[in-house]
Amino acid sequence: MPITISLKRAAEESGLSPRTLRYAIERGELKSCRVGRRLLIPVKELERFLLAKHDGYKELRNAK
Repeated sequence: MPITISLKRAAEESGLSPRTLRYAIERGELKSCRVGRRLLIPVKELERFLLAKHDGYKELRNAK
């Protein structure tokens, strides 16, 4: 498994749009790095982001 993936591949793998991931990067919720013109996302960081969002969703559902 690669250490980083492109924004496009991260969107495909997560089921989120590239724009949603860009917003998360801009808000500081998802870490990324630039190599030249490419925006790369560490795989472990994408997993952390998705799990944090999933746990937050579960907490909201349980609060109702």
